Amino acid sequence: GYAAAVYDTIIGAERFGDWDTVRAGLDWFRKNFAAQYMVVLD
Repeated sequence: GYAAAVYDTIIGAERFGDWDTVRAGLDWFRKNFAAQYMVVLD
């Protein structure tokens, strides 16, 4: 699903130190999938 693709992007960006993408992805995830964010990414 779409959330999984965003999650993969966040993790990949984190590995490469692309912190702007990490922050944007986390913000998007928190806004659109708040419950899942708290479980998976917090």
